[in-house]
Amino acid sequence: MSALSPPKRTSVDLCAVDIGTSRRKTRKVTRACDSCKSKKSRCSGTLPCETCADRGLHCVYNAAYARGKPPTPLPGAAGDSIEGPITERNSPEIDAAEIEGQYVDTTSGLTFLHRAYKRLSKLSANTIDVHPHLLGGIDSTQHITTAGDRPLLVDISRANSVSIPLDAHKILQDYFEHCVVTYCIFHHPTVVDWLSIATDNLSHGLPITQSIGNAKASILFTVMAIAERRKDKMKNTLNSSWNDENSLRRWDEYFHQAGLYLESQAGLPQLESVQARVVQVLYLLQTSRMNKAWYVLGNASQIIAALGIHRKQTRNRKGNVKPSNYIVSQCKRRVFWVAYILDAYLSVVLGRPRYFHDDDINQDLPDAIDDEYMTPAGPLNLQDEDDPQTHVDSVIAHAKLSKIIGTVSSEVYSVKTVPQRNRLAAATKAVDALHAWQASLPNHLRAIRPSSLIPVVRRQAMALKLAYCHAIIHATRPFLLGNQGEASGLSESIRKCTSAAKTALQLVDSMSSDPNVAHAFWWSAYATFCALAVVYVWEIQQSLLGHESSPEKEALLALAERCHSRLAQPADADSPARRYTIILEELRREARFQNERNSPRSAQVDPMANESGGAGQQTDVIETRQGQPQLSSTGATFGPAPPDPDALQQIFMEWQTTDWLDLDASAFEFLDDSTDSFDFNAVNT
Repeated sequence: MSALSPPKRTSVDLCAVDIGTSRRKTRKVTRACDSCKSKKSRCSGTLPCETCADRGLHCVYNAAYARGKPPTPLPGAAGDSIEGPITERNSPEIDAAEIEGQYVDTTSGLTFLHRAYKRLSKLSANTIDVHPHLLGGIDSTQHITTAGDRPLLVDISRANSVSIPLDAHKILQDYFEHCVVTYCIFHHPTVVDWLSIATDNLSHGLPITQSIGNAKASILFTVMAIAERRKDKMKNTLNSSWNDENSLRRWDEYFHQAGLYLESQAGLPQLESVQARVVQVLYLLQTSRMNKAWYVLGNASQIIAALGIHRKQTRNRKGNVKPSNYIVSQCKRRVFWVAYILDAYLSVVLGRPRYFHDDDINQDLPDAIDDEYMTPAGPLNLQDEDDPQTHVDSVIAHAKLSKIIGTVSSEVYSVKTVPQRNRLAAATKAVDALHAWQASLPNHLRAIRPSSLIPVVRRQAMALKLAYCHAIIHATRPFLLGNQGEASGLSESIRKCTSAAKTALQLVDSMSSDPNVAHAFWWSAYATFCALAVVYVWEIQQSLLGHESSPEKEALLALAERCHSRLAQPADADSPARRYTIILEELRREARFQNERNSPRSAQVDPMANESGGAGQQTDVIETRQGQPQLSSTGATFGPAPPDPDALQQIFMEWQTTDWLDLDASAFEFLDDSTDSFDFNAVNT
């Protein structure tokens, strides 16, 4: 059976669990409760049944029974029916199964994803100008830790021949001025000293690693790769004819050289061993090598644990903190919390367990001290009291936000069987914490209009605002398809989810025209993807419920179209943006059909089009044949067969919490030919 295939349904009469025994026995169930019967799900035949008890549903047996006198259900483990149902449509509780290393529900309602996989797998990679692994075909020669990623563009014959360029100090300055944002892991003057030693070694014919070691040399080359990447991207943002392969080759050669230094490193691990790997993760994420980034971060987390960097400084027998170099201790805090932030986001993006667990951590956050005011003996008291902002504020803020995201992932998206009311309570608590987090931000990261800030602070402020919107979406989207009248707080949760999605898209829309923010955030494509998915799913659900289109909905969909179009524009076919576009096109197609179906002017005007000629206009001119996808340089479009409303209704009635996790990870799943065994005709294709 395919890993993506749902299990074959069996009769509700087949199997259940006897109550009151310590041992599981199989017995025949002659009657299913109304909820299980309507969904054709397995039922224990008790009152309440196990499924309703787990999901917090009102369990009843009122449906007609045609086999004689209806049997009286045995009492369930809860002893009675559960009052106060939240919803049957959205019951997001989890009967978890592990598919390709990710937790997904065994009866996933993401049929449109399976359909997208099936259609895309039939396309020739040459036709759509992407690498085979984009659609699941993994090169069997790739190492297991890089399988699914674009290989490094390096000439192996030139190994160890890449050297420090003449303008290395300028490149290093560019890195600290433009590339750090919320990922501050170094002390700027210290890294400058390393580069000075390395260039001096080079001028005297000595190995670059002389007196600084392999880890520091590796850091220098990775930093140069990141800085050069941003410079090239910025220079060619508006150049539609630019082919970045030659540039990527140059960046990859720097990165490959950095990797060679780390591979040959000997001796005990040091702080720089962690820093070198964390900055490698940043480069890999920026060049869309998500799987390798995850493995490297895992290695970094092991070294962090080995060095005890996840814990506070040890105390001596008298209870005093052991004296240490202040710069070193602050860099330990910085690199740990940046690794923590990356772990929180990669866990969500890839749908995989986290490396760091809060119960094992007591490390302090970094001090809000700029690099120029730090000395080995301690901080200097020279910071301007009238201007208390520091570049470390964004790191501290993002670390605090990541802790909330981690809590949401573990409680709202728990793989354990948890009643929905508990998940909703956890989400409500998380949203309150997010509001408190936002209110606690320094003024320059919260209250000042980003356009009036200097570029370095503007990037930090916009990154945190986008991260805040994503966190709200992450906490509230599992309840998007719930019945607003069925539970206290559900309506407000839905409102906050859709509002955060709208704000995120507005922010993405404004970022696209700001050269100082462009290419600054590796996860902006994922945040855009989440916001677009919410807009499309909400539109489909509202349309299925018979809600007519409105000017507000039209404006939101037009905004979504612009952002969807921009998401599809990167020249790099391996970018997450391109992957997300292919997945989103299925959702967009269904949302578009439902919107047109409910729009009184659908026969005259395309409601998804916009004045600037967004994706609605672009996909209209792409030729389609027999309902199969045709891909352009901006992504995929499908037509002309519309989805079946009844089938869609069934999909969204069955949408569960883990379906959102499956959606998150869909762009980076490892797919194989076994996908073909899934019945893609279950829903109209």
